[in-house]
Amino acid sequence: MGVMVSENNGVGVTYQCGETYIHRITIRDESGTQLYPTTVLFNLYDMCGNTLIADGAMATDASGVYEYEYAVPDPCLYGEYSIEVVSTDADGDVAIFPDSFYTFPWKCLDQIRSVSGIGQRKSISNNDLAKIAWDAYQEVLNEIYEFHDWEKVGMDPDVNLSFNGTNTTFRIKVCNYDELADRFGDGTVTGWGETSCGTDIDGYWIDSNHARHQLKITVEDVITGRVTLTQTDGNAIPANHNGVRVNYSTKSEMWNERRMRKAVVYLAGFEVTQRFNELDRVTLADIESNKNVFLADPRRLERIYKKARDSVRDVMFGGCK
Repeated sequence: MGVMVSENNGVGVTYQCGETYIHRITIRDESGTQLYPTTVLFNLYDMCGNTLIADGAMATDASGVYEYEYAVPDPCLYGEYSIEVVSTDADGDVAIFPDSFYTFPWKCLDQIRSVSGIGQRKSISNNDLAKIAWDAYQEVLNEIYEFHDWEKVGMDPDVNLSFNGTNTTFRIKVCNYDELADRFGDGTVTGWGETSCGTDIDGYWIDSNHARHQLKITVEDVITGRVTLTQTDGNAIPANHNGVRVNYSTKSEMWNERRMRKAVVYLAGFEVTQRFNELDRVTLADIESNKNVFLADPRRLERIYKKARDSVRDVMFGGCK
């Protein structure tokens, strides 16, 4: 059918909960002639592949620009949202045009450009920068949270009952002043079965015949570790079970949102500067504006990132018994 020319709505490729994403495209053929397909449909998927918008009709104006508005919910899941625009012409020929955008806890692209000195979009696009930023965010969270692999659960002191066939309220071990963590950085702490995407706490139980089953987990309180544990149908775990285990991450009492964000920005900035090893992508203006970073101290951003990272994590992992 042709090729797509995508027009950005000016906000960028990272959004926050409650903002409106506007997707605009103009469809042309290989020679650049503008096309007016019979249908142009917008499809949107979350980071787990779940369909959010299916075959949404895109509005068009007199200039032939097709547009679709998506109101990002508040609260929302953070991460990459995938787009497919499907156009069909009068002959039934179909063309699919992929794209994506990211939801983030804060606006970070300009910050990354500032600390790295990469001010020109021709050096690295906002799309590429958003991917680097999201990967940096995930890496920082992975490094500053403590992961607990298939731990036992304890009795809730307010209920004081174990797995007796009717009780469903328990406590996950949370040490000292730590708390359950948003392991995947999607904006909320959830257990398996609460959402279709971004599960932070997973688990299983073993029945009397030693078969393993998925746990349904509902997070009640991230500070005390209180959760509801049931079978996937909502019934209590049988008293004659042969084991219950959960995996999860905890956030240190040293946690500081501002320093975490600083770590993400400087890690992403460091990753950006590494791209300047690809000399064919560098302009003379880039080299001039960043020579203090690249020539005098090329790993300065990495050191700042590590210092910020270490200031928000508990290096004494494993100290809670």
